[in-house]
Amino acid sequence: MTAKKYVNSFLVIIYALFVFNVIFYYFNVRNFLKLEDVHGDLKRLGNYEATKSITKPVKYNLHCTEFRNYLKSDGKESKNFDFITIGDSFSFSNSKINCYQDYLCDKYNFKILNIPSYERLSPMQTFYTLESAGIFKNLHAEYLILESVERSCQGRFGKGDINFSPDTYENIFKFYTEPEADKMNNFKGIFPTTMYKTNFRLIWHNIYRKFYKNRMSPEVYFTELDNNFFTNPNQENILYYYYEDLIYLKNPFDAEKINITLNNLANKLNSYDMKLIFMPCSDKFGLYYEHIKNNSTPENPFFDEMELLNKNYIYINTRKILRKLVEAGEKDIYWADDTHWSWKGQQAAGDVIAEYLK
Repeated sequence: MTAKKYVNSFLVIIYALFVFNVIFYYFNVRNFLKLEDVHGDLKRLGNYEATKSITKPVKYNLHCTEFRNYLKSDGKESKNFDFITIGDSFSFSNSKINCYQDYLCDKYNFKILNIPSYERLSPMQTFYTLESAGIFKNLHAEYLILESVERSCQGRFGKGDINFSPDTYENIFKFYTEPEADKMNNFKGIFPTTMYKTNFRLIWHNIYRKFYKNRMSPEVYFTELDNNFFTNPNQENILYYYYEDLIYLKNPFDAEKINITLNNLANKLNSYDMKLIFMPCSDKFGLYYEHIKNNSTPENPFFDEMELLNKNYIYINTRKILRKLVEAGEKDIYWADDTHWSWKGQQAAGDVIAEYLK
């Protein structure tokens, strides 16, 4: 065989592999990347078939003010708010996703400014970075709500330091006002790198499940509950959860350190005439902990330990709030295929926050 034939054969093989990956991606993988009703991140991470829940997201007529719109308004937006919120994905709001802030605006007519975490900083680091850039000198609010998912509280608040890098106003403005590229709907963003990676993940996860019990993938675990707490047909009593919900088993939380960090922030906010509200969002595993069958895993005592400490801020115990709904038989407080709570969890937490302003 001549060199030319070797090259041609090689090119044919490469082309055939590419075509195979395109077909495999289109008919097998693509559906896992779609978020049905704006949820489904566990389905995406674990590459498993999730039935659709009967519960559907709600929509609100009034919405919070997004920080990017505030910055773009060039002073036209109001600088006076009832709340300023800084948090992680539980606090994110856009045209497709409603958050607890939107509920507070719609039901209680509060004025809320929502500030997503800056780059890869934690919510607290975001505050100090923006504060160092002078952002809060012109903002006026009665409360700052600091929100974080439970599993990240130790890493975000329990290290004893802030580790933020002061940035220029110009860089901050650029970050919050420039639109992010939607890679999943962008041809260049999918082919070829993402396509190959997601195809490999699906094949690998199907092999992985053969060797590990109660796991859909290295990131997604599942277990059986003693009752039906979800409305997904044939999956009503299955708890799918993120593996980091169990991070406390290897790295126990230090509630006292977390509390000191939050008290320091509360004291800092006094100079802006603001009060701090701290709202850790209960992990999914922890919320349904008491209903897990044959459960030998010790419970994370974080929420109970926080209750006992002296605080200069308002503490929203979402585990206590949401467990009342669980015990009342409420379904889909968390989305079955997601790491986030549904509108039911948002509203329950929102009603408690509203009480502090009443």
